[in-house]
Amino acid sequence: MSYLGNFNDTLAIAAQHFISLGWSIIPLQGDMDSSRSKSPALPRWKQYQRTQVDQFTRETWFGAVDAPQQSSPQHAIGVVLGRVSGLVVIDIDDPHIADAFELACPDLTETLTIRSGNRQLPHYYFHIPTDLHIAGRTVPGCELRSDGQYVVAPGSVIDGRAWEVVNDVEPKILTERDLRRVLRFMQSSTHKSQ
Repeated sequence: MSYLGNFNDTLAIAAQHFISLGWSIIPLQGDMDSSRSKSPALPRWKQYQRTQVDQFTRETWFGAVDAPQQSSPQHAIGVVLGRVSGLVVIDIDDPHIADAFELACPDLTETLTIRSGNRQLPHYYFHIPTDLHIAGRTVPGCELRSDGQYVVAPGSVIDGRAWEVVNDVEPKILTERDLRRVLRFMQSSTHKSQ
């Protein structure tokens, strides 16, 4: 059974589905501003780090679900991470680190996985337990993204490159033990890249 479903539909349908999953979303610049294509298409987006968008605003950004022929004003969606969506993402930007992560933590790759449009590398999505605080962390070639951050959502297309679902399963719950393994991996990948 698929978790996210078909992304050949409009962004309006994708946006509605993300909200039904409990995800907070924002519009991204996309092709409207190629110099800032992955930046929010909003003057401020901090409120969406705490609350989800309402239906009227979602339809203003992405169009109405019941009007599929309507062109969406936006062409890219951002998923706001951390407590508001109950999600963190491991965003890998280096193919060697992607291979090393798959070897070091193969069980953690069995989660919702999106292939980025830019580098064609994985974004691994995880649910976070309510009692586990996860701060974002960045090392060369790899990021653990959480509160105050976002990622480009599947179904988004920027400059002709699509963010695609490659493992359509529910995100795994990231346990405290898993988090320690991820942080150890990130630390070791820093030493290997120096």
